[in-house]
Amino acid sequence: LQKINKNNRLYSKEIYNLRNIIKIEEQSVKINLEKNERSNYPKTEIVWATLEIPSLKIKTNVYRGEEKLLNYGLLHHKESYFPSDNGTILIMGNNTYLKNISKLKANDEIILKTVYGTYKYKVEKTRIKNADEFSKSLEIKNNEESLILYTTYPETKGYKTDRLVVYAK
Repeated sequence: LQKINKNNRLYSKEIYNLRNIIKIEEQSVKINLEKNERSNYPKTEIVWATLEIPSLKIKTNVYRGEEKLLNYGLLHHKESYFPSDNGTILIMGNNTYLKNISKLKANDEIILKTVYGTYKYKVEKTRIKNADEFSKSLEIKNNEESLILYTTYPETKGYKTDRLVVYAK
């Protein structure tokens, strides 16, 4: 949501609006720490988490909402679960924000910092799948917590028919 003008300066109005949105979101998620439950979920069209991959020096925002937000960071898939829901968390993004994830190896760490906690996952495997095939079976499960990241593949310019998928637990 930060825009740069011709003089390479950030528009302060955009920064102010982003800070207000994050502040509102932090107040809207209610956690019962004794039961480890949320009574509601992050609102749409806002940053609700930061995804970090230390081995690749990646740190980027995760949004919840429409696909247009992919221009600003990663996107939580609306049909997937949230951290601590005991299901599959599906996060997508273009390779501007997931640069070099093809270099991830087993046991590399992925950190998801949300407004209600920090969650760490270890990479299990990566796969290249046909985009149509992958979108037809999103592999969302509700019996154990896991994280799936995916981006367009190959990491070159132009039309891409494949997806690079990272599986982590």
